[in-house]
Order: sequence, then C-alpha cells, then structure tokens
Amino acid sequence: SGDMDFLVKYSDTKKLITLLNENGYMQGNYKEDSHKVEPLSREEKIKWKLYLSNLAPFYKLSKSIFFPYYKLDFRFALDNRLDKKPINEIVDFYVENGYTRPAHYLVHMCCHLYNEAKYNSTIWMAKDLNLIKFCDIREYMLHYVNEAEKNEAIRFSKDYCLEKSIYFAMYYLNLIYSDGYENQIMDNLNVQDKQFLNSFGEGKNDESFFKRNFWERFFSCNNKDELASKPSFFYKE
Repeated sequence: SGDMDFLVKYSDTKKLITLLNENGYMQGNYKEDSHKVEPLSREEKIKWKLYLSNLAPFYKLSKSIFFPYYKLDFRFALDNRLDKKPINEIVDFYVENGYTRPAHYLVHMCCHLYNEAKYNSTIWMAKDLNLIKFCDIREYMLHYVNEAEKNEAIRFSKDYCLEKSIYFAMYYLNLIYSDGYENQIMDNLNVQDKQFLNSFGEGKNDESFFKRNFWERFFSCNNKDELASKPSFFYKE
C-alpha cells in the first residue's frame, strides 16, 4: 500500500488541514535521502490550488523499519472541472446512511481510472494504465453492483457530467474481460462522440491522440514517448 485515499467535502478542508497538522501530518514532498518532508513551495501551492481536484498529500514520518512514512490523500472533486457537488452527495449519503453506496464507489473508481489514463502528468509518471485498476472495478461490479446500483451509477454520472469516465472504464473492461454488463451500461450512458477513448491531455485546449493502440500501451513499461514534452506541472515557475 502506497497511501490511503479519502473523499472530503471542500468546505471541510480547512478544518481537516488543522486537524492533521495537530496530529503530526504535513503537506509537502518526502525526500528519501534525508528522510524529511519538505514544505511545498509557493509555486507548488498555487498549482495544487488552481488545477488539481485533491489536496497536496499529507505525510507523517514513521519510526517503522518497514516503511518510511504514512501518506494520506484527500480528494474533493472527481475530475479537473473541480465540481465539488458529486463528492458532496457521496459524503452526505455516507453521513446519513452509515455506508458508501456501491454506485458512488463505482463512479469514483471509474473516474480515478479515467483521470490517470488521460492526463499528461500521470502518463509521465507511468501511472496511466495498469491491470489492477481494471481488475478492481471488475471485481467490485461482479460482487457488489446490482441492477439498482447500475441505474444509480448511470443517473449519478449523467447528473454530474461524468459519463465519459464511466464509458471509458466499461469500454476497456469489455475489451479485456467482456463479462456482459459493460455494453448494458455503455448503451444507457448514451455517449455519442467516442474520440475521447483514444485522446489525452490536460483539457479542451490541450488534446492529443495516442499513436499506439491500447494493447501496446497497456503492456509497455511506460508511455512517456507519447508526450511531446515534460508536462508543465513538473516545472517550477
């Protein structure tokens, strides 16, 4: 396990940061050579605040010989539109009912898969395509998602303009496993333009298309060669 991921209301983030700081967690970058967490630079803070759907990671150094730190990630939006409402609904449902609705968890997993498969920064870090993400969604679908939850996932994704994330996950799950539920969900999502299945970039004004097909990228060690240059996010201004 590399870290622990949480969904959080954006309105709660100030309280969250205070609470974590009081308990020894710090936002920053872990430096392996010095075994220290360096604070974020001003430029890094601006980038996280303006462009990303999660808070900068929190680290707490560990005294264990087996792992150097605890790492916590908190997400307040499901995609780069930074719409807070989907996670607000997920959290509110959890607070009111005492559990996470399977449809909500499914949508979150699909969005996570889609985001990492599509953005320049995650392609650069070789986090874009791996079997375990597809396997996780498949196993969750087969064991926890009944017809009512499928319909709720479709409703939820349409209400919050997340159809492409779900369609992307189902399209490639069908390609890899073909269990039967994928086409049913895709048909109900009613996505017309399919070009996004083979595109990547950071937004509407930065879109490119992969040169290699899905299988070639899926089994490669990394797909950095698809990028024209190092993503701007990694440069300090």
